[in-house]
Amino acid sequence: KEAMPLIRYRTRDITVLDTSGCECGREAFPRCRWIIGRVDDVIHYKGAKIWPSMIHETLLRFPEVLEYQIIVDKSPAGGRFTVRVELDKKRDSTAKREQIIAELRKALIFVTPHVEFVPEGTLPRYEGKARRIIIKEG
Repeated sequence: KEAMPLIRYRTRDITVLDTSGCECGREAFPRCRWIIGRVDDVIHYKGAKIWPSMIHETLLRFPEVLEYQIIVDKSPAGGRFTVRVELDKKRDSTAKREQIIAELRKALIFVTPHVEFVPEGTLPRYEGKARRIIIKEG
């Protein structure tokens, strides 16, 4: 008898599945096309779920953005959701800043982010996995 074990992994990855069949004709198991994010990457803020990848993908569309940082203040006094954006000073303009703010607000439907532009070289750089999210519990 020939058999192939079905292995289940609880990776907590959010993926896009490919349900088209294999070249051999089998259609039993969908394949993972790519990973969008992780379940535990979700930021809970004032009843809304925010995936950092939404912010990341929005800012990647702007070559002027050098680095960014997300600061979530969950203090009982009201709190604030801030996205700090570091722009290339050679390409910085008021029109570009307004466009970035508009795109972030469009991506984050349930939260109105406070967008703060900081001078070039202000935000930390990372060699490994970037730690761009700071959560301040109140």
